[in-house]
Amino acid sequence: MRKILLSVVVAGLAALWLLLDLIEGGDGYGVARAAVLGAFLLIGFLLLRNAGNWLSRWDIFSPAIAFPLLYVFWFALGFLATAIIRDDFDYQICIWTAAGLFCYFLGIRVFSRRWRGQPVHERSSENTWNRDSFWLVVSLLGCLTVAAYLYLISQMGIPALSSMAAERRLEITKYGPTQGVLFTAADTLIIFLCAHLSKTREKVWLRALSWVALGSAALFMLSLGSRGFLFGPVLTSVIAYHYLGEKVHGFRLLKIGIPVFVGLSVYGYVRDQISLQGTEDFVATQGIDRMTFSLFYVVGYITMSVTALYDLTRLIPTHFSYQYGTLTFAPLSTVLPGHHEMSDMIFKRMLGEYFVGGGQPATLLGPFYGDFGIPGILAGMFIVGLLMGSLYAWMSSRRTVFRVLIYSWVMHNTLLSLFGSFFPYLITLWIPLFWWFLDSVILTRTPFRLDSRQGDATLSARA
Repeated sequence: MRKILLSVVVAGLAALWLLLDLIEGGDGYGVARAAVLGAFLLIGFLLLRNAGNWLSRWDIFSPAIAFPLLYVFWFALGFLATAIIRDDFDYQICIWTAAGLFCYFLGIRVFSRRWRGQPVHERSSENTWNRDSFWLVVSLLGCLTVAAYLYLISQMGIPALSSMAAERRLEITKYGPTQGVLFTAADTLIIFLCAHLSKTREKVWLRALSWVALGSAALFMLSLGSRGFLFGPVLTSVIAYHYLGEKVHGFRLLKIGIPVFVGLSVYGYVRDQISLQGTEDFVATQGIDRMTFSLFYVVGYITMSVTALYDLTRLIPTHFSYQYGTLTFAPLSTVLPGHHEMSDMIFKRMLGEYFVGGGQPATLLGPFYGDFGIPGILAGMFIVGLLMGSLYAWMSSRRTVFRVLIYSWVMHNTLLSLFGSFFPYLITLWIPLFWWFLDSVILTRTPFRLDSRQGDATLSARA
């Protein structure tokens, strides 16, 4: 009944709006266009809600759901835009993309029998970390975050406040060790605190202090001029909350994801608008409403990466030879002396792009194809599926905080790899190793305490 009444009220307001427009001498075209747009948005919202309710019956962040759904959406939207732009679009690339997803499913099926039983979100999780050790680690991470951040901004300023934020944010790569300390400490601080607060009930003042620390770390990351610096740990925290706290239902995830999508779009549009005046000229010449363009600004990143992949398949190996592992494992070379380019910078040079900012990503399939061609896509996607299936089975066997965080980190990286690369930076591998060190050496160790009464009672019992 509430839905019926709401529909009647909305229809009545639309009719009244149209009547007033006609009385004032209008042609009613603007009102009709707004009504049609509103109807499409309403229908889309209802479809998304029903899809979210259907997904709520499953573990949405399992390897068989989250990544494949985003994979299909990403490449479908990207290839649609590419087909519109390229008159001679070769649809064969769609076949190889679908074959890559099939190989991914083959990879996760190897370990699927180990987690096909009871859904993982219905199993209880356990916290094996010592509370005192946890807060000691968090305090040290907070000090490292503040120290590294203050040193960086003293050397390069605050990139987000610069009129050339797109360029200034790249200067952080000049401070490799400090950058590594900042990202390791800040990401670990944010993810650990969110996991702890979703699993453990703390005192009011301690929770308030934790939220202040989270807000400060988030502000530090955003001030560096890149949305990805904060989006990664936040997405990891959401996935971990799904397994440690309350299950994230499909529709609830949509309610969280849509504002985040809009926020990322507006942030990127404002930053690039300040740095590059050409964006405003493009919007004006195309007759696009500036507000609408800013809300969907992130869509351009999706289509751009897929279009870059398509163009690379036309250039490799015709004009450029295969790289045989250089692109996929480029982050490992950063530990060596000298300057080493990542795959996105190599693709940018191959495609002849000269825009201001970073490189030109080509989805996670780009490095696979650039290294070994079509067999690289098939083998690479199979290995990705094998890794995700094994980690999910490992987490499902015993759902501790540490295992959940490791799986959440790898899942977040897999989802974001649709934009750039499955192994984009060395920190992608370094942070799980750092967490393993904290878990095995510090957090799971129980502080030595000698209680004389307990000791006497134990001796008496043994006697």
